[in-house]
Order: sequence, then structure tokens, then C-alpha cells
Amino acid sequence: GYDLLNEPNWNLPGGTLLRALYEDVTDSIRSVDTNHILFIEGNWFANTYTGLTPPWDNNMAYSPHKYWSPVNSVADIQYGLDLRDTYNVPIWFGETGENSNAWYTSLISIMESEGVGWAWWPLKKIETINAPLSITKSAGYQDLLDYWSGNGSAPSVATATATLMQLTTDLKAQNCTYNRGVIDAMFRQVQDPTSIPWKSHDLPGVIHASEYDMGPLGDAYFDTESFQLNPPPSWNSGWTYRNDGVDIEKFTDAVNSNGYMVGFVDTEDWMSYSVTIPQDSLYTIKVRQGCSGSTGGNFYFEADGVRLTPNYYATNTGSWTVMSTKTIPNVVLSADDKKIRFVANQGGFNVTSFEFVPTGSTTTINAEYVHSVTYDNSTIEVQTNKPLDSANLGATASYYVTVNGVPASITSVAKSPSNSRNVLIGIGQALTFLDEIKISYAGTTLQAKDGTNVQSFSQELVENTLPTVHVIPGKIEAEAFTTMDGIALENTTDIGGGQNIGYLGAGDYLIYDVKVLNSATYSVDYRHASLSGVNMQFIFTDTLGNYVTSFPSISLGATGGWQTWQTTNQPGGILSQGDYKLRLDVGSEFNLNWFEFIQGIGFTEQPNSRPIMLFPNPTSNALFIDGAWASGTALDIFIYDTTGKLWLREKHTYNGSKIQLGIHALPNGTFHVTAVSPSSRFTEQLIITR
Repeated sequence: GYDLLNEPNWNLPGGTLLRALYEDVTDSIRSVDTNHILFIEGNWFANTYTGLTPPWDNNMAYSPHKYWSPVNSVADIQYGLDLRDTYNVPIWFGETGENSNAWYTSLISIMESEGVGWAWWPLKKIETINAPLSITKSAGYQDLLDYWSGNGSAPSVATATATLMQLTTDLKAQNCTYNRGVIDAMFRQVQDPTSIPWKSHDLPGVIHASEYDMGPLGDAYFDTESFQLNPPPSWNSGWTYRNDGVDIEKFTDAVNSNGYMVGFVDTEDWMSYSVTIPQDSLYTIKVRQGCSGSTGGNFYFEADGVRLTPNYYATNTGSWTVMSTKTIPNVVLSADDKKIRFVANQGGFNVTSFEFVPTGSTTTINAEYVHSVTYDNSTIEVQTNKPLDSANLGATASYYVTVNGVPASITSVAKSPSNSRNVLIGIGQALTFLDEIKISYAGTTLQAKDGTNVQSFSQELVENTLPTVHVIPGKIEAEAFTTMDGIALENTTDIGGGQNIGYLGAGDYLIYDVKVLNSATYSVDYRHASLSGVNMQFIFTDTLGNYVTSFPSISLGATGGWQTWQTTNQPGGILSQGDYKLRLDVGSEFNLNWFEFIQGIGFTEQPNSRPIMLFPNPTSNALFIDGAWASGTALDIFIYDTTGKLWLREKHTYNGSKIQLGIHALPNGTFHVTAVSPSSRFTEQLIITR
């Protein structure tokens, strides 16, 4: 076939002149060849087909390109599908690539689901991680690059010729480095969204941090920056070894080195390693890590979703490239363990390797409670440090659970299907993400496989992982949607940083899961930026999608720039307490960072002449609350973050003076403090800066 013109990028109003050129070239080709297909690229780097429809030949295909743009859903290639479906013409994405493995898998999955052809660019590139083949860069070629960029002296003709001839040898496939992770992401992972070992890890032994499993984002690893949109950031900041979000740098450690280290570790990054363990045993883990300064970076290990260790803080080695050994003792590893995960609870360190050293029998330490988590909305999963004896999991009477301080009935005790260390505790009521759940055990019938009894534990807080919805009243970050169509994310320059939603247009929409806590009237603060007028509307449906109510469509003025931010309050309407799906319908082009529902007067509430007061606010340490309650009033005080996560719940009796709240465990950020009495509920915003 014939690709008539590569990525035209000209100011050609209406595409008229470009179409005329294409038709002239078509006539010339068809005068000698009536058999082969024509590939037509749009203007603006092949993506805009204004004026290039309808087709002018009966054997042609439209061939858009796709780089550095969202790959979340079919909507992200809809512009190509519309050409195909409207004009019954094939589309072929003739160029795409230049991104991370996660981006590749997502885009190819979308294209394959829609029967769309594609071609990757390029097959080979010099010193790259994101093409199937990487060409070695010789020192002579670097000298040429330096000369061409004005940073080096001119080589002789003979030297330049020899360097380029060497390049013709280096770029042969057999002389290139094969980036197997790229091919795996483009083919296997599209059909099989699971991970496979990058390298076999037999324990005891050394696992190098850079040799985590090969597989999708969220299964083999997680990194906060895992692909590139436009503009950057990109993914692997070290730009070596692998094409994932994990940041890998070349580095030779003095101990157990494979020539690489994982750096730029951010909070909640993690890497998973497939392991083979011959038998249950006690281990010491020696972590090679380094950091410059007291970053607060800390980490822990998991096995098949169960914590193996508490958090360990990274040692300040004085430099990002000086490693020391952090020793973690008394870790029980089981032959049942198949995957070990290294988790950054807080970023701020580099890491090169983990050495697993056996130290003896598991019977030399106690069987102990490690953690507990909601399994579903009526079951708690208790995690211990050892594999359990499934015939001795404890009687129901041995366990005690409270939900928001009220005892809950225990209905069952069962083996967990997810991990031999775990036991499932069923309770006789439904739980929600807002609940504070605590669990206790007192008995001698919960036993590990090695014969040791699990020690009693009391009032342990259960990690509540039930589906989180956004709480109204409260702030909702615009990018925290459940589903959307036509939306892209970008880094924001607004106060607080993070991301905003952008590239919005009429017909786009977003859906958020929300819980309205109070039946009341509400207004909305919108944090928006635009070059022209803004139009949008909120529509509320029940959880099945049936219409319930809507707020009036609102119009906001231009702010003067896509990153010039302004907060505007607009009337909303009346909402009844309950669970909803909130749909934001977009009617114009604008950016949105967040919106906040402000509660007015509730159906049974009266205005309060003295709202609650938080001081100091912002605060770094102490926090006090005061209000107009009568002495002796019972108060429930809640602190939520902007995602609706409950961070604190305290019960107090108001005695006419300020109440101190325990906020030492809260991180930096914006929170909402809600004080509930038998006759009122008030919420104020809190900012913590440390």
C-alpha cells in the first residue's frame, strides 16, 4: 500500500488544500496502480480529518497516529472508530508507541477489542527501554552526538565514517538488546492479565529489587508514575533495564549487586516477586537501602497479601548512592507463600536487594496477630504471622467484635481461601466504609500448624477496605471519578498540586459514587479554569442508575487561562440522606480541579448563631474544637479526608469549654471535621501542615 504523507502539520483551514493534494497524488498512483490500498493520515500529526471526508477512493484506509494520550477506554480511540463506522472505511493506527508497558497493554487491549489494526514505532532505537530492540550506543556515536549538538569537537572524516559503519553492525537484530518486557506487555498481557516471574527466586537467597515480576501495573508492581501523557512526567526515571513505572538506575552496590537499584521510591509504590520456599522457616531479611537525609521513608513486606513485618524506617546513609543493610528479624516464611511484595509505606529511599537468611524453626517465636481487614461487608479477615491449623481456628465465643463501639454478634469462624495464615470471622450485620471496627480474641483454640497457640489480642482496629464513596457534605477531587467518557488528567499548578481533569468538551461526563450523610439543602463550590464560559450540571441517580434528582445547570465565567484557577459558589438543591451515583455532565471546554458540597439547613435543623470553631487552623500539632452546645451535650466527632476516608472518631461530653482532639496520626492535607450532637451536625474544614 501507499502512505501518501507522513504526519502533515500545517495550518490549512478546513483541510481543503490537504484534500486537494491527496486527490492529486491519488490520481497519479491510480494511473499506474489500481490494486494497492492508500493510507490517509490526517492533519496535525495525522489526527485531524477535517475536510478529508468522505473518502474519494474505494480502496483506502484512514490512518491516525496515537502518542502520549489517555488509554482508559474505547472513548480514547473513538475519533478513529467514528471514521470507520460513518464511512465504512478501514482504520489503521499506523504509528503508536514511545511509552511504557502499562500504556502499551491498555491501548492494544482497546484496539483489539474493537478490531482495529495497529503498528508500533519503532522496532529499534538507540539505548532505549521502550522499543522491542535496543541498539548499543558506542562511545564514538556519543562523540558524534556531542559534536552535532555543539558540545564537542569535530571528529575526523575517517572516525565519523567508522563510527557510522559500526552503527550499521550494532543495529542488526542479533546485536541488539531484546527488551522482553515490552513484547510481553504487547502480546501476552493483552490476553493474560497476570504476572510471571522475571527471574526465578529460590529462597533462601538474594532477590534484587529490579527483578520484580513481569506483568501488568497493579499486579506485578505499582508506581505513581507509570506512563506518559502530554506533558510529562514519564515512567522509569532511571531509563534503564525495564519499561515499567518502577524507576531503575544503573548502580553497583558493594553487597549483592546486579548492577541496578530501584530509586525515586514514592509512597505506596510496591514490587512483587514470585518465590519458591522449600519449607516453613524463620528468616532474617537484609535490605540494602540508602537515602539522603531524614526523609521518613519506611517500608514493609507482605506474602500473598498478608503483612510479614511492621514498618521499618530507612536508614539515613547521607547519600542516595550509599547503601547500608537494614536487618529485619523473625520473619516467618511458608512453603505456601508464592509471592512476596515489598511495599513503600512512605517514599524517600533507594533500594538494591533483599537477602533472605534462614535462622531456625518457626516454633522459636510465638504465633501472633498481625493485622485484620474487612473481607466483605459482613466478614473480617484476621491475619497472623504463621500458617494456621485449619482444624483449630477457635470457637465463635473466643472472638469479640465491636462496630462503632457497639458489640456485634459472631456468626462463623472459617479458614480463609486467600492465605493459610488467615481466619475469617463472620458477623451478623452489614458493614460500611464509615464504620470503625475492632476485634479481640481470648482463648487457646486458635493454633498455628507448628503447634503454637496464637496469642490473645484485644481491641485491634480492623482496616476498613469496603468500597469508599465520596461523602456529601465534603470536597470531591474531580479526578477521583468512578467512570468517565472523554476525560484526560493533567498535573495542576493550583494550590495543593495533584491533578485536574482537562480536555473537556460538550457531551463528556463523569460519574462519582457518593453518600449523602444529611438530608439538607446544599450549594457547591467549583474550582475551575477556562478560556471561555463554563457550563455543567449535576444529576443524581440511585445506585442502579435510576434518576432521582438534579441540580440546575450552571454557567461560570472564564478565568483567563487553563491553569488560572477560581472558586465559584453556586446554588444546588435539596438532597436526601442515602447512596447515589453523581453524574457530572459537561457542556463546554474547561478544566476542573475539585468541587465541594456545602451543607445548608437540614430538614430538621435550625441555623446556629455560633458555628463550631477549630483552632489553631491550619495546625501542625494541637487541635481544639469549640461550639455553642449546652454543657453536658454528648458529641461524636469525626475527621474525614477529602476522599471520604475516616481518620478519627472520638466521643466527648461538652463541658462548656474547648475540647482537644488527637490528630497526631493524621498526615499533611485537607480534612473535614464533623461534630454530631443529638440535635445538630456541623462540619468545618481543617488544614494540617507539618
